[in-house]
Amino acid sequence: MQARWYRRAAEQGHAEAQNNLAFLYANGTGVPEDLVTAYMWFLLAAEGGCVRAVNALEAFRDRLDPEEKAEARRRARERGWENAE
Repeated sequence: MQARWYRRAAEQGHAEAQNNLAFLYANGTGVPEDLVTAYMWFLLAAEGGCVRAVNALEAFRDRLDPEEKAEARRRARERGWENAE
């Protein structure tokens, strides 16, 4: 249930909801664990000004291989992400 509400807000561009949804995916809380999807939401949240997401991206850098990061960036671009890491 929590993930559903965060997703609704995240898809509307709410940075804190994007960050919270990313943590749910990172930990597999209420959704299947998916580090690529988590990274994508952290990218979007960081671009939206969420400082916690910026910190999370730093922590995630070593948890994903280059292909997984590229996939997360591709997905983020599909959602309007414009910044390079």
